[in-house]
Amino acid sequence: MVIPLTSSGCSKDFLGGFGIGGPKLGSKLISGFLGIATEKDKYSLGERINITGASDRLRANEAPEIEAQLIEDCNLRLVLSIDAQGEEERCDNVRIELNGKDITSFCSPQPLTIHSAYNEITCNLEEADTSGFGKLSACGSEEGFVYGSSPDPNRLDYVPGEVIVKLKDSVGIEMRTISGQTSLSTNNPQLQALLTKYKATNVEDVFDGLFASSQDKADMPDELKGIKKITIEAEGSVIEAVRSLSTLPDIEFAEPNYLLYSTYVPNDPHFWDQWAHLRTEAPLAWEIEMGDPNVVIAIIDSGVAYNHIDLKENMLADCTGGCPEGTGYDFVDIHTFIYKLVGYVLPKGEDYTSPDNNPTDFRDHGTVSAGIAAAVGNNEEGVIGVCPRCSIMPVRGSFTVIGKKGLASSMGQADDWAKGIVYAANNKADVLSTSSGESRNSNTVKRAVNYACKMGSVFVAAAGNENREVRIYPAAYAGVIAVAATNSDDTKTDFSNYGPWVDVAAPGDTIWSTTLTRPGEAYSSAYDTFSGTSASSPYISGTAALILSHYPGLGNVEVMRMIRRGVDEIEDKSIGTGRINVFKALKVRPESKVVNTGDLDINGYLSIWIEKYSGEDTAYNPDARQDHGVKGSEWRAYYSVVKKEAVKIEKGATLSLDQYFNPKKISLTEPGRYRVFAGVTDKREVTIATVSRPLAWSWEFWVE
Repeated sequence: MVIPLTSSGCSKDFLGGFGIGGPKLGSKLISGFLGIATEKDKYSLGERINITGASDRLRANEAPEIEAQLIEDCNLRLVLSIDAQGEEERCDNVRIELNGKDITSFCSPQPLTIHSAYNEITCNLEEADTSGFGKLSACGSEEGFVYGSSPDPNRLDYVPGEVIVKLKDSVGIEMRTISGQTSLSTNNPQLQALLTKYKATNVEDVFDGLFASSQDKADMPDELKGIKKITIEAEGSVIEAVRSLSTLPDIEFAEPNYLLYSTYVPNDPHFWDQWAHLRTEAPLAWEIEMGDPNVVIAIIDSGVAYNHIDLKENMLADCTGGCPEGTGYDFVDIHTFIYKLVGYVLPKGEDYTSPDNNPTDFRDHGTVSAGIAAAVGNNEEGVIGVCPRCSIMPVRGSFTVIGKKGLASSMGQADDWAKGIVYAANNKADVLSTSSGESRNSNTVKRAVNYACKMGSVFVAAAGNENREVRIYPAAYAGVIAVAATNSDDTKTDFSNYGPWVDVAAPGDTIWSTTLTRPGEAYSSAYDTFSGTSASSPYISGTAALILSHYPGLGNVEVMRMIRRGVDEIEDKSIGTGRINVFKALKVRPESKVVNTGDLDINGYLSIWIEKYSGEDTAYNPDARQDHGVKGSEWRAYYSVVKKEAVKIEKGATLSLDQYFNPKKISLTEPGRYRVFAGVTDKREVTIATVSRPLAWSWEFWVE
């Protein structure tokens, strides 16, 4: 809604936007109407500033958040709301620039300071500065933010009529129907008043269904408990409801049900040439390792054409007629009338409302990702993925909509995506590959990502295609490998996002992969080229799976370290440590360590030993491909390095094994294939497991 200016030019109302999350106008003067980027539009939420200067003041677990909104109140004002979490410290000498101009003196309250809490700075603007780029400097560092204009003013930012909350344990909500009218009832009077005010009609548990048994529910982490999706019918009230609910002491957080958008740009094919593999020296890596079917890549996306001729052999299971339990799922479950109400067209035949074990792809985005990461190799068909023998778990969280201009796009609701993430982690996916995101920081998705990382999964996400420094989530979350895109000239593509939050770059321009013959069909024999960080992200996912295949038992932090180190240096330093070199990444020696990712200190006994392969080997090759089909019985204990030495690993701590084991000091004269193992056991010699993985480490080597 756009409200005309009053004759005096003064109004204290927020102007512009569309109250239920719909289309928005940019911030500019148009024939006496003023479209203002308000907080309800959430254009700039999710921007972050790093206030971690040399003095380390305001150091926190993650960078503070900044949100920008414009208000018309006789004068145009920019309000910066900064949430800095950390110790009670103060940051002085704050400086603010807009579009290259220093406006610090036009901001208040003076002198400008930032405390490790909620801060609000208001700056008076000129008409020429109603949108653009800003920069905030504090504590010796600086970073930019965007305000006032939306990258796409016609797209939804969140699901109209839906709010996600996290309740404390003492609060319960249930549905009740009286005289045919459905409403929600709670034991909290303040919450009940708000549920009534906003006409709440439905509540769903976001994660409970993924922890079905009583034992599973007992093991459900606190960060996922009590998260509910509430449907409200009061028109235009999502942000107002979020604000009101956030004030209640028994609600840990309240937020809109944000939408995550896919991050690729389709491109017509011109030539058959997988240049990316040659540039990253993937063929050399395949001489060492082709992948292990026991290493699983979860493609959390629009689904997968699981019977594609170049993917079927690598699917975790045969999904014809439905994926077996724990091997793939479709979580898309939306209220279609909401999207139609705001002007979207939903293609006929697509599954929008029936979560089930048939994660068919209607868009092609997930099928493209699956092919880049793990298309079958050496089968005389189409293309080869980065990890051509790894397994694919299809998880559908995205769906297709057609906008007012007739353009189709793929998007996913935060609750559906979060379920897909937790599902993949619960079912032991080694790598979680995502190629969608948004600049909005969803608490619901963030908690799912944190859970997956704690469970030991390697999480890979696309940096986004806006050609901006703005952070995109989930890529920008701690523990996630954020991937930018490069072209065949080893330069940043003209669409890739960039900035200090990006970990690594990978080829993302004109990348050949599998695609759909027809939307919604599991079978396909089609191929095409694609561009976007959506192509770069699965390239790194395949690399991570290749590393885990070669070094079984590695933790996700170690895999991230190896990927960040296994690169070719490029001129542009804004897109991570460099452009991935798959061969180099595989050759990085993993650090010998075990990590306690649990919530308790661990007291146990460390043993390190070497085993020798006793089966029939092929001719010796120091870089020979690992044969993951060998039986465990074909390995024999060969040499004990450390036996049952008492150790203590505090929660969250790392035990380095270098002090106990130096491979250079181990002299093995008998030629053959060996592997070294380290494990922390209890008194019964049972390997201790944390919430994520066993406290174990291993790698293989040859002796001539």
